[in-house]
Amino acid sequence: MKKIVLSIFIIYFMLITLEISVNALNEDSVSNELKFSYYNEIPKNQIDKEATYFDLEVKPDSKQTLITNVKNETNKSLKVDVSVQNASTSSSGILNYTVPTKIKEEDVLKLTDIVDVPKSIELKPYESKKLEIKLNLPKKEFDGIILGAVKLQEQKKNTSSHVSNESVSIDNEYSYVYTISLKENNKELSTRFKDNDSFVKNNYINVSFRNDVAKIVNNIKIESTLKKEGSDKVLDTFSVDKYTMAPNSDIEIPMFDKANLDDGNYITTTTITNGKKNWKFTSKIKLDSKETDDMDSIVESNKEDSNNKFIIMVYIVIVFFLLTSILYFILKKYKFK
Repeated sequence: MKKIVLSIFIIYFMLITLEISVNALNEDSVSNELKFSYYNEIPKNQIDKEATYFDLEVKPDSKQTLITNVKNETNKSLKVDVSVQNASTSSSGILNYTVPTKIKEEDVLKLTDIVDVPKSIELKPYESKKLEIKLNLPKKEFDGIILGAVKLQEQKKNTSSHVSNESVSIDNEYSYVYTISLKENNKELSTRFKDNDSFVKNNYINVSFRNDVAKIVNNIKIESTLKKEGSDKVLDTFSVDKYTMAPNSDIEIPMFDKANLDDGNYITTTTITNGKKNWKFTSKIKLDSKETDDMDSIVESNKEDSNNKFIIMVYIVIVFFLLTSILYFILKKYKFK
């Protein structure tokens, strides 16, 4: 009888240990998931009735309050940070709503100019609250669209895992991001691009230009060549297509690796094609190996969370193996009669 009780106790201890280990792994996983949900109340002036984001036709000198319902899905209180971002264009030619960006032209109307939101909202366990997004349109009518997004993110006490600079944004936190698109008329705008200076960043020669109108431009083809100043020899070429640019946004594309280039002056010639139209920009850049590129350092993301999960999994396997072995030898030594 004692042998049976001992065996049952060992099995029970093994199961409890495994349960604690699995729970620790699950809690670590859940802590990185979104603990709240949201849905938008779509207003009457919504253009796309099927969309769950805000796609609105608005009027000059008007005010409107948009409503987003935010619900805490846990049994603990939490705080949700709220921010508004203007739409930008990534170096890979896609629309970006998560990285803060500054639109250089002062006369361009931006979403952040006309939207007011609280910095955060606090939610009790399982509580729902209405987030008010207040629009305040100027008197002067605007053409094209104003594009941006609202970002909802749980506020964390420890934000040391976030690293950000001009070229890299690493954030281990999850968030909701939904678009706000505004228009006042259906006026057709002609596509127009504006040249920016080439520059060196992260050991690459970057070519930059701007979508200079308030509309999304799709199917952009970009071709560029690199030559030494005073020479007709093409040292390198670059070509991409099907790029998209946000309204009134800049794009910076790393095109040419400077590692194998000598010091001196270089010329980049870039052709942008959209539909039947094309634009050609030429830019001069000087390479000097003595000058330090502030952006040459590589930022590595913190992999601590992944490592912790791996360690827990290894621990579970080891504990299971050890306890199974112990139980086997005990039962082998004390055979039931």
